[in-house]
Amino acid sequence: MPTIRWSVDDQELELTDRGALGVKLAVPGQPPLAIPPMTLGAWPVPFPERALVLRTVRNLNAVRFQLLSDGHLVPRSRAPRRRMRAMDDARCAAHPELAAYAVCLRCGTHACKPCTPDGVLCAPCMARATDDEIAQARRLRRLGLTTALALGASVLFTGLLVHGPRLVETGIGALVLSLVVAGRGLLAERRERARHLPTAMDP
Repeated sequence: MPTIRWSVDDQELELTDRGALGVKLAVPGQPPLAIPPMTLGAWPVPFPERALVLRTVRNLNAVRFQLLSDGHLVPRSRAPRRRMRAMDDARCAAHPELAAYAVCLRCGTHACKPCTPDGVLCAPCMARATDDEIAQARRLRRLGLTTALALGASVLFTGLLVHGPRLVETGIGALVLSLVVAGRGLLAERRERARHLPTAMDP
């Protein structure tokens, strides 16, 4: 069962995707949030002093999970990340009239609570981190499609070389299936963008 983690204000939120049985988001101090499988939408997450939303978006024919805090995408955390607390007299770099809530783990900027939507990174660094995640997802998507097409083409080529009709059929089938799956996903993403719905490839 794939697990995804996010860090927000020194708390770890953990999402478990149980396939056809649905999805559960464990929130500290709250009952688990249950989400139906393969369903696109947005669900509010109870969390003190933050507007958290769990969003499911399309990635070709798969569903991808995103967490938003105060309207900002929260990058996933592979290991627990804790807030770097600012000194008592530190002020926010963007709002000197406000006390600093945290020191950004990425750039070291002092930030007030509104300026650090997850309590770990400042808003600009969060945007850069989520851009990196989206770029990685794009690379993995291209790699997956390229690998599937290359495998199908190699089976087809081998079948032609050895005059094996079954290999030729398998190679053609793999190529057609890869193109159909990718094409359907891309068309669905395009339709959703036209309706102003987010997809996994959008920041």
